[in-house]
Parts: sequence; C-alpha cells; structure tokens
Amino acid sequence: MSNKGVPMGKLKLFELLGKRALVTRESAKAIGPVIAAAIAEGRGRIELDFFGVDAITPSFLDEVLAMIDQQLTTMKGGVFDVILLSPPTRLSSKFEAVGRSYGLTVSALEGGAWRITKGL
Repeated sequence: MSNKGVPMGKLKLFELLGKRALVTRESAKAIGPVIAAAIAEGRGRIELDFFGVDAITPSFLDEVLAMIDQQLTTMKGGVFDVILLSPPTRLSSKFEAVGRSYGLTVSALEGGAWRITKGL
C-alpha cells in the first residue's frame, strides 16, 4: 500500500481499504505504514478521513491509536493533532475509553469530527 498522491498528513480510509465497515485490527494494521508515513510527513497534524465508511468498532480504533501512540512517543517534542473527519458514528464513552487506555483524549469537535490529543 502506498501513500502516493495522498496529501501530506491526510488519509482517506475508504480509498485505502475499500471497506465500508472497519471492524478488525487487521484492517487497521493494513494501513500502519501509511499512518507512520503520514505522521512523519504531517508536520504536526494528521487527518483520518472516514468519508464513505459506515461503521468502525472500538477494536479498529484501538489498533489505530496503538500505532499513533507508538509514533507519537518517537517524536521529539512539538505539538501534534490527530483529527478524525466524518466519523461514521457519534463519539461514545467506548471510544473515549479506548483513547484513555493510551493516555490520549478523544473529544468531539463542532461539526462531528473527533480530535485526539495526548493527555497532560
């Protein structure tokens, strides 16, 4: 899987995976290298665009956050934003709990997007 043609720091998950339901850890792992490259190239920001995706599970998000957390721990200082655009569901306590397990805060933004930040 290549991130050729993907704007720096922005990943369109439906285009990358071709699945309307992102339910498995394996689906998340399939985009691991692309996430790592986007974080490295994202200049402090990465956007995960869920347009075209109808469902995500806590397991999928858990695996994505594990990869993001691993990349964030290798970064030397600086501010970093992870934005989930067009999430197919409202932010629930289940998704917030997944974030907390990594010391991350998952919060809803105006318009329905989610923001992931490192807890202080």
